[in-house]
Amino acid sequence: MAYLPLQNNELFGSCEISFTDRRECAYPQLMRLSMDFEICILQIQCEKFNHITKRILPKENVFLLSDRNYRESRTVYSPRCRSLADLEVYACDHHVDILHEHLFGNLVSENDSLDREAI
Repeated sequence: MAYLPLQNNELFGSCEISFTDRRECAYPQLMRLSMDFEICILQIQCEKFNHITKRILPKENVFLLSDRNYRESRTVYSPRCRSLADLEVYACDHHVDILHEHLFGNLVSENDSLDREAI
């Protein structure tokens, strides 16, 4: 699972989504990833250059999963989703892959890298 890393301009308009109550949560998988595994849910304000006004205007918000050290590592565990509900569906379908990437990183053994070079 390789997703585009975070860019500097995305971080300027970003905020972290946090959950405070385990009992009443509309997004239980995101809550579990956030509270139990310290995966960060980011809301990013996308920008778009308007050629008519010659200014950069805010576009739409997107949500994604990253690690707590996202400002330095720029790691992204999910695609950019348009809503928290979409991100919840993605997290439910791919939670094993997300946790593997978070806990172990992108591990490639020496045999795998040698096999790829031979191809």
